[in-house]
Amino acid sequence: MFSEEVEDWLRSRPELKRDLGTKLTDLMDEILPLKRYLDKASLSPPPIEDLGNHLVYESVQDTYARKTKELKRIRMALDVAKGLDKTRLYTPTLDLTQIKEIPIEDLFTPDRPYTSHQRLKALCPFHKETTPSFTIYKNTNSFYCFGCNAYGDNIEFVKRFHSCSFGQALSILKGYL
Repeated sequence: MFSEEVEDWLRSRPELKRDLGTKLTDLMDEILPLKRYLDKASLSPPPIEDLGNHLVYESVQDTYARKTKELKRIRMALDVAKGLDKTRLYTPTLDLTQIKEIPIEDLFTPDRPYTSHQRLKALCPFHKETTPSFTIYKNTNSFYCFGCNAYGDNIEFVKRFHSCSFGQALSILKGYL
């Protein structure tokens, strides 16, 4: 991410470690209240009709995203200033190909399952129905519901089933490895 010149310059200035550490602490102090507000508001976000609160909510989301990006950059610069190995910084912690191989049928217990060849049909976990319209395609490890038009792979399934973000879905799926 950083050029060699920038890395050498960061390492040659010990006062930068202190300054970056201070900036990191200040930024964490700014981010924490934003995170608390968003966590509380995510339970019941303000409706669009309540324009004032909705605009505040969106503004806090934007500020949180911007501050989080800045935090990542400062952490990276601090790691470089401390002389950490670059390869350690960019090693992914999760192998996405292994996670994508987890079968969808292992992620939930379907109601009234019906198996034929490479497909499994069941009642959709995303809406109420009496006739199975939820289909899992085993050969592609994907799903589609003909009732509510929900579709995707196992990550998308976990995101919808648990109402969570991409990162949280990866954490849940990591437990199945």
